[in-house]
Amino acid sequence: MNEKVLENKKFLSGSMALGAGVLFCNAQFILLPASYQKLNSYWAVALCFLMGLFGTVCLGQFLQQFTPDALHACDSLPTMKTYGTVQTNKSASDEDQKSYYLIGIQTAVAICIHKFPEGLIMFISNESSPQLGLSVASAMVIHNLMEGFLIALPFYYATNSQFAAFSFASILGGLSQPLGALIGLVTIQSVDKKSEEGMFGAIFGMMSGMMYVILTKVKKRDEIEVVLNQIRAYYLKQSNGVQINFM
Repeated sequence: MNEKVLENKKFLSGSMALGAGVLFCNAQFILLPASYQKLNSYWAVALCFLMGLFGTVCLGQFLQQFTPDALHACDSLPTMKTYGTVQTNKSASDEDQKSYYLIGIQTAVAICIHKFPEGLIMFISNESSPQLGLSVASAMVIHNLMEGFLIALPFYYATNSQFAAFSFASILGGLSQPLGALIGLVTIQSVDKKSEEGMFGAIFGMMSGMMYVILTKVKKRDEIEVVLNQIRAYYLKQSNGVQINFM
């Protein structure tokens, strides 16, 4: 991985802000109007929007309860002693590697659960309209760049291998969306044309609510600090205890 990129707070913040902006434009100017066009009712659109919003919040709380290390990865960093401007690690490297593996797996599980509906979303969008499908897929690609980075980073610390980190992130983070699309394919074949229109409208409305929750979360400074603390701990380990401050 490129050291300058990993150390650059502006790059991480800018990537998250870009993803948030794309998600906002898709939710506000594409998906909500498409939902109204299918449902032809503002109340139905609002209800579906709120269902997606509160459903995503509840899913986040569920993941926080069962995968706390994935959402608070910096809590698992090794403990350190400080002597002036030099720090030394007390934890053994084997324990560090196990900790990073655990963080990586839990992060992958959490993000896979989150990504599962995204595959369904992209499939349904493309079935409704190729232009809408392309727009939603483009937004998801930009949004998923940082999620792939968050999966790969702990595995990179554990293995010190870019290829292994890329492989873990690709396999663990990339399988859930095709599964979601497969469910969409099975579902759409079992409904008639009229029900299909209503299903598309409801999913577009819920999608908008989901995107609003996601874009407000990626703007949080705490998430950027988690990544930077992981990077700081890694370079501290590689530089034999010389302290590196990003904040």
